Amino acid sequence: MSYDLKAIIAADAVADELLPRLGPSVVVRLGQGLSLIPPSDGWRGEARMGQSARAFPEFENLTVEVAEIIRQASVGAAIAYVEGESFGNVGGQTAAVWRDGELVLPPHQVIPVVWTPEGGPIDEALRLLGVVRLPERDEFDSVGLGRFRHTEQWRVVPALMDRLPAMELAWHRPRASDPNYYATTVSDQHFSLVRGRGDDTAGLTLGLIGGTESRTFDALPATWHLATGPALDSSLPTSQPVVGGGLVQRLARRLRGRR
Repeated sequence: MSYDLKAIIAADAVADELLPRLGPSVVVRLGQGLSLIPPSDGWRGEARMGQSARAFPEFENLTVEVAEIIRQASVGAAIAYVEGESFGNVGGQTAAVWRDGELVLPPHQVIPVVWTPEGGPIDEALRLLGVVRLPERDEFDSVGLGRFRHTEQWRVVPALMDRLPAMELAWHRPRASDPNYYATTVSDQHFSLVRGRGDDTAGLTLGLIGGTESRTFDALPATWHLATGPALDSSLPTSQPVVGGGLVQRLARRLRGRR
């Protein structure tokens, strides 16, 4: 299973102040008083245009302009920029931390990551931001960086989950013996199958397939419709769904036609 993360991490108040200077993105609260800002399409695209747009060769998505914004905002604070990717058991991490306008952790890259008791570069950066390990967890998991598996999900899923109760969604249970209902929503090119558990009227818990985001509802929102029967699409499995671009897009078109 793959994982990718590219983000700025800072104290809640610092992140709130940074956001207006970074273009269209969002602030997502983590644990221990920290927040995460995923990159906007703008500065991600600029970094992809060529090596000259990058602040450091170790980072794929950090532009010179954004690095300077981080440096200026770090006066009186500590701010980290991190990138991490993995597929299966192979991955890499890069992290840097600014404090008082200086790099206190120059870009530290480890490829492939060799897991040690001290963790990887992202754990090192989080320690400099004051993160304390929880029992049986490293710094990465202690602040909830495993909440989503892809950077784009940090940008869209929290707001999407807030909007779901007001959206008209057709939730589908492929067969009566399957306890789950499935519906699909789409943002940009991503994802997503959102899964509901519970009976037809109450106690529904929504979870993002492939992630840990979940919400619980005491009653079925009025705009949601639950059905059991033939799949909306012949490629929809009758048990555990498989996330794939073609399936997501086909289901999304069908759902949009029902609204």
